[in-house]
Amino acid sequence: MPEPQGSPTRREAAQRLKRQQRNARWLKFIAAAVAFVSLAGSLIIFWPRIAVKATGSEFDPSNPHPPPFVISNIGVTQLRNVQPMIRLCLIPRRPVDTLVPNVPLCNGPPSAPYRYGPWFKKSLSMHEKYMIRLDAGPGANGSNGLFDFGSGTISRLEISIIVDYRPWLLPIPCEKVFKFSTRKEENGMLAWFQILNRKGTRP
Repeated sequence: MPEPQGSPTRREAAQRLKRQQRNARWLKFIAAAVAFVSLAGSLIIFWPRIAVKATGSEFDPSNPHPPPFVISNIGVTQLRNVQPMIRLCLIPRRPVDTLVPNVPLCNGPPSAPYRYGPWFKKSLSMHEKYMIRLDAGPGANGSNGLFDFGSGTISRLEISIIVDYRPWLLPIPCEKVFKFSTRKEENGMLAWFQILNRKGTRP
């Protein structure tokens, strides 16, 4: 029986159905791609970020009172239970264990970094920062110092500061390592600089 004039043939109807299905698949793909990009963008924006920087002042190696380090929340997410820890890499003037016996070495046997209670901070809001000191001897001008360097010349210092923290609303332990060393300036003073890894980024 011939089909009524002007009505679509079965072939045309099938082709139209295929086009509709293909368009629906593309719309689903585009929607999924937009959702993925939005999620990735949100993770980048809200991913917790913390930084450790040495203050720019120099210090006298013959009367060492190293300038403090600044712990900063450089992200938009509040950080909880921020605990800076430390490993000593190089203090050539005298044995490390005369400063703090339990502080592990960077190149020593595997062990947990040294947790120093006065450096702990319960929460760190967006753009908030605070200082930690290495020296606790006379002239340190701070109450949260760890070492008493005493007298005598220090030719070089090298340390690792490991910051343990928890992002707000996420029970995920995070940790970041920052390595610092000193260099001798033209005036004979020492100044901190951050050690980067082989890829040119912070370890």
